[in-house]
Amino acid sequence: MGKIMGVSATNVALILLITMAIIIPCLEGGIAEFDDYLKAQAEEARKLTLQTYVPNPEGIAEALNLQVHRKLEDDTIRKELRQTK
Repeated sequence: MGKIMGVSATNVALILLITMAIIIPCLEGGIAEFDDYLKAQAEEARKLTLQTYVPNPEGIAEALNLQVHRKLEDDTIRKELRQTK
């Protein structure tokens, strides 16, 4: 790279990089500030999550397995497919 008025392009790039590294964090985008609608939505989601929480996941798995087993036993389409083989 060439020199521009006695300053190399590498030094200019380094100064620009340091300047950007200092300026960018100082810019506030207001990302952490939520409006009232988003706060209400978050609170509603939290309440719904707490209402639907089940502390016994094994019980849920057992109930699901039972429903699937019953459905497969009662499913006439499955029976027809089994008979055609």
